[in-house]
Amino acid sequence: WLDKEGRRVGGSIATVALDAGAPGGHLGLSLDDVAVPRAVASLTAVAYNIHGEMSMGITAAFVDDRSEDLAVWRSSRVLAACSSGQVGLWAPLDDGQEPETVNANALRIRGVLAVALASEGEKMLLGQEDGSVSVLGRQDGQWQVLNTVAGPGSVTVLAFEGDQLRMLRGSRHGQLDAWRLSDGICTAHLRGHMGEVKDVDVDWVGSRAASASQDGTVRIWDLSDGTCTRTINVPEVQQVAVDWAAGRLLTAAADETLRLFDLGSGEQLSVLEGHSEPVRLLSADFTTSRALSLSSDGAAKLWDVQSRECLLTFGDAELASALAVNVRWSVLQAVFLLPDGSMRLWDLQDGSAQHDPEPQGYQQQSQQPCHVRAASLI
Repeated sequence: WLDKEGRRVGGSIATVALDAGAPGGHLGLSLDDVAVPRAVASLTAVAYNIHGEMSMGITAAFVDDRSEDLAVWRSSRVLAACSSGQVGLWAPLDDGQEPETVNANALRIRGVLAVALASEGEKMLLGQEDGSVSVLGRQDGQWQVLNTVAGPGSVTVLAFEGDQLRMLRGSRHGQLDAWRLSDGICTAHLRGHMGEVKDVDVDWVGSRAASASQDGTVRIWDLSDGTCTRTINVPEVQQVAVDWAAGRLLTAAADETLRLFDLGSGEQLSVLEGHSEPVRLLSADFTTSRALSLSSDGAAKLWDVQSRECLLTFGDAELASALAVNVRWSVLQAVFLLPDGSMRLWDLQDGSAQHDPEPQGYQQQSQQPCHVRAASLI
């Protein structure tokens, strides 16, 4: 292993070391006792920090076509449910793979309002208007329904842990419930919200969750017994992101602000102001103290959460309708999903739109029209 100065810590064959706490992250590679100063084709790791420098101190400029940076997107996938009843699964950047299509109607799955994709991309959840959720998995190369469970209220948000088939389901009328999908058992009912559940953030290892509701509250839950351990008032809250290790919670709200709270006391630590329209999307990387927010006017802002400084503002009218965002913090790039199934790739270092390679969309690849109703990006 190599530390951020390139000093050997141990091991020598195809080893990788990441110092996630350093600004932008530092990555060291070692292959057969030779420090590798550039990304290796067989590896999808990125060997640069945000300044274009190798972690062992070798200065290297970014290549013009950014092919090494874009390697981090190879494992990324987009899952989108179209109003037509089709569900598309594809890579956000062209890696030569054709998009997959699942005919939800043929599987008797209708009115999909929320979706979730497992981290390995081999299982998906489809939440429906009638409150039911179907888990699909690959069997003999085809997507098949493995199980279906149901709860009260139309599904608005889903969180999915694919290894042990665990799910948290939020609904339009404030119901939250945790499920073990392997046998269809509801393990906990989380009662307290009085309005639509807008977003959730789950710590599956610690059996904890945070939920943001239209009732203007964020609630912290113990998933083992369904108890609410803390309620934080956040007017018009839309999104929530939690640093479970450090006990901090970041929210985005329609009042045009981001707010940082102490998870233990519920005390507000800071307010990040700068948006002039409701904030709709939020992504955070607490190891680098960075957050990305998008408001309804298409303005995206990159923040230093610790200093409360806005580092970058970018965007355009097209981003105003974006449904989801996925950020690769190691290379400071973000992909936004638009309602027609197309994608936009942006560089978070200078706020420029990237077009090489062209971000792929379901409609672009499959030639089928798609009005996206729900999406999940990993």
